[in-house]
Amino acid sequence: MAATDPIHSWMYFLQRDPKFETERVYELRRQKPTKKIPQTNMLLEKVDNIAIHDVRPRLEQCSFGTTGFFLLDMDTGLVAEDFDHREKVIKCFLPQLAAEVKDRLNASRVQIFDYQLRKRNRDFPISNGEVYEYRQPSCLAHVDATPGDIERLRHGLNKGSFERVDNVRCQFVNAWKPLRGPTRDWPLALCDNRSVDPEMDLKICDLVAPDGTSETASVHHSPNQRWCYVKNQMPNEIWVFMQSDSNGRSGVPHSSFPHPDATEEDHLRESIEVRI
Repeated sequence: MAATDPIHSWMYFLQRDPKFETERVYELRRQKPTKKIPQTNMLLEKVDNIAIHDVRPRLEQCSFGTTGFFLLDMDTGLVAEDFDHREKVIKCFLPQLAAEVKDRLNASRVQIFDYQLRKRNRDFPISNGEVYEYRQPSCLAHVDATPGDIERLRHGLNKGSFERVDNVRCQFVNAWKPLRGPTRDWPLALCDNRSVDPEMDLKICDLVAPDGTSETASVHHSPNQRWCYVKNQMPNEIWVFMQSDSNGRSGVPHSSFPHPDATEEDHLRESIEVRI
């Protein structure tokens, strides 16, 4: 099937500043910065006119082995309001998602350890000075985990039985589901893993919290990167994308973006992301 013309939008990326050749990228989470230690040392740049390709006509070509992502068709039987109730998410949605992911990836075991709701405030991305009730879409290209972070999770999630999973191949997987559709307000874009140069495009970032440090990857923009989305994504369509692999393969950069065809009549973006 012939490729459709891409749309164009913007995202934020980590600047290619020489200081990051010797200085580790970091961000303090839930800690107060000091004069000596700022909240973050990130230097960001807004990159305009990024081509973002609709992969709906070519979904059969998307897989973990190629692009690093695929679209899972899964009817949860839940409506958007159900996801405000933690017990419904835990009892109804997460077990079904775990079973589907286990089957699609032919995994021996699946552990879901976190989920997050996001609901866009109408003022976003302009801050209104208020504290939002829900987290907002991220417009910064990033990867949620590194191969090194997999070892931290493998140990932390399996205390007392670590020896049983010590030498097992592990993958950190993200699942992203819109709660209302069609999704035209700040949809999610994924970067084809084959178009990413890990050595040149990714920088490890320490997320420092009071209870410990985790690793993500900040992303430098490159014209070689191929960004993708699925047009008019519906709530039964769930992105599943690789974020890290214990075999050393890097994850899929991702970011939300303002769709140029979105209107005031479109649903404000509501979504759930699950870390697996």
